Amino acid sequence: MKVFRVDTVIYKKVAGTRFQPLPRALVSFYGYGDLTGPWYSEPSPFYNQSEAIPEQSGRAATGGATISTGPMEPASARSEFYFYCRQQGIWPKEISGHHPSNRDWFAPYEPLRNVSPSYPPTLLLHGEADTDVPFEQSVLMAGELARHGVTHEFVSDPGWVHAFDFVTPPTPPPAVPAEFVPQFFRARRWPSGG
Repeated sequence: MKVFRVDTVIYKKVAGTRFQPLPRALVSFYGYGDLTGPWYSEPSPFYNQSEAIPEQSGRAATGGATISTGPMEPASARSEFYFYCRQQGIWPKEISGHHPSNRDWFAPYEPLRNVSPSYPPTLLLHGEADTDVPFEQSVLMAGELARHGVTHEFVSDPGWVHAFDFVTPPTPPPAVPAEFVPQFFRARRWPSGG
């Protein structure tokens, strides 16, 4: 079985209901349960701690081409567009063409609104010190998984920040989250690689 990481643009856990066949399990780093909440559709205090990105610079960073994958490094040129959108609170509208007040349009893409008893077993990993995606997003998702009787584990740490698994250097140093993924699969007698 292949274990791969789905980036936030696909919104990890939506894979639990949109892909066919369904994944055998999901691993969610840093949450994401809703796409229309104020944490995502209003100016972000986290991103507004950085220097303001002018609209022209933010939009120019895309290079004009639409892509579905890109570099994860915060220093990549395209990340400037994401940062600009998060500073302005317009990311959901920019990537979808729909205003977040149109919650019905976003519903099929919001993991929190798509949990059912057939949802795949899910491992949630989220830091309580995350200043980007609110820790509450994973708390809400864990509650919804429990409500529907979905096998899940929720692992958190008060020292984990956003991107705790690849932030350099991590401050404070987190427990090694890489251990949790293979343990989650081994507990279900599934191979964790290959």
